[in-house]
Amino acid sequence: MNGVSSLSSIPPQYASVNFSTSQSVPSPVPMMHQVSRTPVSVTLSWPQPERPNGEIMEYQIRYYDKSSDEDSAVSVLSQTNMAIVGGLSPGSIYAFQIRARNARGYGPYSGTAYFTTLGQEEHSQAVHNRLPLLVGSVMGGAAFLLVAAALIVVFVFRSKRRESPYSDRLQRYITNRDGRYGGLCRCSVSSCGTGTAEQTNQIWRQCHEHS
Repeated sequence: MNGVSSLSSIPPQYASVNFSTSQSVPSPVPMMHQVSRTPVSVTLSWPQPERPNGEIMEYQIRYYDKSSDEDSAVSVLSQTNMAIVGGLSPGSIYAFQIRARNARGYGPYSGTAYFTTLGQEEHSQAVHNRLPLLVGSVMGGAAFLLVAAALIVVFVFRSKRRESPYSDRLQRYITNRDGRYGGLCRCSVSSCGTGTAEQTNQIWRQCHEHS
């Protein structure tokens, strides 16, 4: 601020003045959206105030049945930008308002928004329409499990066949031998037919020694 005329012989002097303002409450929440609904609840979301004036600590939602008096309004709190409001009546219209709070306090309420809960008949019809899809999903899952089980059985069967490559040859050899020890060897092969190659060779040697 210069308080001296430019015609004065005194050099101009200046003084700086700093003004500080205290933090204010948030501005109104601009709008609310209905994300989903059931016969007894609605899920709402909203953006942050255009001027939060600091960190938003929570939101307060006030609502009441449109057919009743505003004095019957109920409030719920949310620390996020979404809330599920429950305990509502099916097929009813409700009025909603919201405001934000920062360290200085609550801002003003937003304008009133009206949302309707799902009617009971409409809800039943929606469930009926989804029923074929649910049944198809269950049947598809069951078919997949059956195919997977069949593949596992085939895989295990083939794996066991590969574990004893000499069993069939050993059985044929013993059958063609003189039958003195054939019964014993056939019994051993039958009980060890699914064994490893080393076990099969050991049985072969024992039967050969007795032959």
